[in-house]
Amino acid sequence: MEELQPASGNRVTYIDFARGLTMLTVIWGHIMLEGITNVFVYSFHMPVFFFLSGMVFSKERYDGVFALIRRRWKTLILPYIIASFISWAWWALRCVILSEPPASYFRPLMQTFIAQGSGGYLIHNVPLWFVTSLFWMEVLYWFLSKCRWKLCLGLSLLCGLAGVLLMEYTELPSVLPWSLEVTLAAMPFYAFGNLCARIPNLSQRIQRKPLAAVSVVVVSVILVVLVASKNGHVTMAQAKLGNPILFYTGATLGIVFVLTLCCLLDRFQGRILDFFRWFGRNSFYAMVVHVPIMVFMIWVVARACGRDRAEVRGDYRYTVPIFLLTFLTTLLLVWCLAKWKVYRAEKGRKGG
Repeated sequence: MEELQPASGNRVTYIDFARGLTMLTVIWGHIMLEGITNVFVYSFHMPVFFFLSGMVFSKERYDGVFALIRRRWKTLILPYIIASFISWAWWALRCVILSEPPASYFRPLMQTFIAQGSGGYLIHNVPLWFVTSLFWMEVLYWFLSKCRWKLCLGLSLLCGLAGVLLMEYTELPSVLPWSLEVTLAAMPFYAFGNLCARIPNLSQRIQRKPLAAVSVVVVSVILVVLVASKNGHVTMAQAKLGNPILFYTGATLGIVFVLTLCCLLDRFQGRILDFFRWFGRNSFYAMVVHVPIMVFMIWVVARACGRDRAEVRGDYRYTVPIFLLTFLTTLLLVWCLAKWKVYRAEKGRKGG
């Protein structure tokens, strides 16, 4: 194997493309609660996000672990807290308007500081669990990345084993605060992503053999479907992996599928592909805002069709329009947030 090179700090377009594509599977999986498509996307979409996050991590960006913590506190945790409070306010207002009082209005808000994705916690915006998990992932991996890459990979696999043991073989009442055991279980994906990003010219290597790449995409998709069908519905947010061997097999195959496809398509240009790259660059915003939008769209469609909300989430006749409405509204809000970010940056430069 060639000597691994430091991860680049430059924008990598195929990673952006992969984020955008995977974000679509996240939105669909949250809407469609039944069937093979749900089982399929849940088998790999969060492992892919951990893998891609590992690809862009570089310890050289930080003077030390405290510099990393300060930086990621500002860019991950503070936005997480703000997003949780805003989405909680929207959730509470919706409960009042629909006359559906929960057991407690304030428990989900206080759970912001525990950040679990299961047990009824963060019910106002469950995907936010990923943000705090990613924060601890980067802190822990900073220490692992100080080791030689073989030792780093071995320690990451041990972290994954520890996470699985905590999830599968202990009587925990729910996911640990800040999803710590899920973070450990996801460490191999993050480490593989970081090591994979250091392979020189990864995208170009895949593009040189398009027929082989297409074959890998097709075969990996078929295998993911077979493995996911055998393992059933899994969810990292709730620390439910099914059979751990099947989970890691399906997740790895899903990563191979997404990475190979996006590297292969990265050779092409066009508005559609550029759109997915832009969407991927802003996938954090989409992750944060899509669930409150989705819940509202489910209510709209269910009311318009005279159906129960649980019923419409298991029928493609309803989930497809819900997906389109959620996606388009999410796009609009993400565009506004992206513009606001650019405005703030420009204002900061002028003020400086």
